Order: sequence, then C-alpha cells, then structure tokens
Amino acid sequence: MMQAVRPVANCVSTVRGPGNALGVQERGWITMPAELDGAEHKLAELILYVSARCADDMNFGAVKLNKILFQADSAAYVLLGKSITETEYAKHEFGPAPRPLMHVRETLERNGDIAVQKALRYLPSGWVDEKPMTRVVPLRDPDLSSFSSEEIALVVAIIDSNRGLSGRDLSEWTHTLPGWLAADMFETIPLNTIFVSNRREATDYEREHAKELIQRYGWET
Repeated sequence: MMQAVRPVANCVSTVRGPGNALGVQERGWITMPAELDGAEHKLAELILYVSARCADDMNFGAVKLNKILFQADSAAYVLLGKSITETEYAKHEFGPAPRPLMHVRETLERNGDIAVQKALRYLPSGWVDEKPMTRVVPLRDPDLSSFSSEEIALVVAIIDSNRGLSGRDLSEWTHTLPGWLAADMFETIPLNTIFVSNRREATDYEREHAKELIQRYGWET
C-alpha cells in the first residue's frame, strides 16, 4: 500500500534575488537547465518556489500546483500589467494548466532539481490511496533573480489564501470561470478572460479570497 508522504521542512531558506527582501539569506549562483527558454526558466523556478512553500501542505499535489500558478499569473496580469511567467494556459479536465508544464517538469526532474512522487490523498475521512496525488518535491532552492519583489509577494499571498483547500476545491472553482467554460479542451485560455463576468453571485471562497487580498494590499472598496 502506498505510504502517506509526510511534509518536509520548507527548503526556501536561502534564495537569490528579490526573495532577500523577505528576510532570507543570499546564496551563490544557481545553474538553470539549458533546455528551457526564458519563459520556461521562470516557470521552472516558480514551480520550485511554490512547491517548497507548500511542502507542509498535505493537500498539495499537481492539480493544486497548477491552480496556484494560474491564480498567480492571473492576479499579476490584473494587478501588475502582465503575468509572472508569461506562459500560456490550456484547458484541461481539472482546470487550467501551463502549456509547457510537462516539458518543464520533466526537465527539472531529469536534471535532479525535483523529485516527482505519488502521495496519498488526504480527505476529511483520513488518508486514502484512491487516485493518489502527483507531488513535486524540490531538491534545490529556487533562483528568484528574475522575479520582482511584487511578484514574489503576490505568489506568497496566493499560496497563503489557498491553505486548507484541496486540488479538487480549486479545480471546481476554475470550472466556473468564463475562460475555462468557453474554451475547448486543450485550447489556450487567454488571461484577459479573467475580466469577463459570468453574471453569477460570487462563491464563498471567492468572497473570502477577495477580502483577504483587499486587506493584504490595502485596496479601497
């Protein structure tokens, strides 16, 4: 029987770049996989960063990772004028996912930057081995030199706002988005569809998420 993966300690203790503004120490240069282009490099480092910060999240699997990436890029598109990774997102069964995700993840794994594990899923009833999660485990610190402090702060806010939510919770939320609803399977979901209203009442999750962002960034309402 598959064993439950116990959360490992958050390995983001030393990073290079704007992360230092968040109170962590600087380390030496990190060599990034040569097989990745500019946008893929940034996606790779963001995967490492998110996976490290979510190491103690028992609900963190591939689906939740994809949704955090999508939320972070969408929020940056709205608040900062462009997405963080500048990658395309495609419609998949469980919600939007970065189009180059598998190539990037396989490159990271091949170069020894991550391990990809199957982990038990945690439900209110306890650990279950039905449909195990695919979990990314970082094996090195991320290089944040290409990220702005605003981008990192936004990613941290997104991660924190999703604590306690499962991949299924976030998948169901993305299935209500106009961009996901309008796209065919595997078609690109333009980030500007985030501005399209589906004329429905906001869900409890969306209200709480909006309140947290308003409070965190001091927006006027």
